Amino acid sequence: MNSQITPKENRQNKDINNNNENQSFKILKEIENLPENEKLKIINSLIGNSQSNGYNQNNILQNEIIQEEYEEKKEEETQLLQYKQLSRQELNQMLDYKDCWDFYYSAIATIENIALGKSNKKEYGYWDEFDACSFKSKKDLVIQLLKILKCFKGAFNDYLEDYNDIIDYPEDLNIIHKKLEKWKKIINDKNINKYIDELINIVNQRGELNLQEELNYYYNKKIREKDIRKGFENIMKCSHEVRKEEIQLQEEYEKNGEISIYDVTDKLNIPSGRSLPKNK
Repeated sequence: MNSQITPKENRQNKDINNNNENQSFKILKEIENLPENEKLKIINSLIGNSQSNGYNQNNILQNEIIQEEYEEKKEEETQLLQYKQLSRQELNQMLDYKDCWDFYYSAIATIENIALGKSNKKEYGYWDEFDACSFKSKKDLVIQLLKILKCFKGAFNDYLEDYNDIIDYPEDLNIIHKKLEKWKKIINDKNINKYIDELINIVNQRGELNLQEELNYYYNKKIREKDIRKGFENIMKCSHEVRKEEIQLQEEYEKNGEISIYDVTDKLNIPSGRSLPKNK
């Protein structure tokens, strides 16, 4: 008897195998969108039915392939999720780091304003987005300094707590401290100089002033409605600028996998008022 497989039988066998493969991938695709527990039930049911109903070895193998592919896909999804979570943690840390030192240099810029006024020799105008000296009195600048100190103290302590008491300094802080001592002599005000010392103490984790009590000392019992409105407008403008910068940093991180180092030197000697409308 001739046992050779005819071309027709060969095509039929190929069609059967192709149908089996197509059916397997169709099943895999359909169960992908089901809840986790339903996926496992279906897979176990497929394997159990194939064995109990006497399916041929080829069908059993196809079902095992389905489960293997599912498990591999699930492992890839888990690894991708872990990577995304790690990336998000790194991005959050970078944004926290930026917030921390933005507050610090905003305090520096405010102290420079108190000391030098409208001088064109100021170095930290980049952190004076709205050219505070153009519309704020000395008392207003002191209040601004105290508010920024509160923000910096909270951001700095939170960063240390969240990231194992480790923080990198963007530059040699001794250089700035020498400038602060120089400005203290120019200001020559016991209370204001106390706040400058507090800024240094916060960095050295020795900040102890009750900044809210200090603020209360400067606040008037009545604040004019005009001043409230101007303060609110400036807060909204600052919030918008900060949000815009954060979006830019997120886009940079998604593109390059990192954010540029907080470079102070590139921001020095930029005139105040960078966030003001160009026609003002």
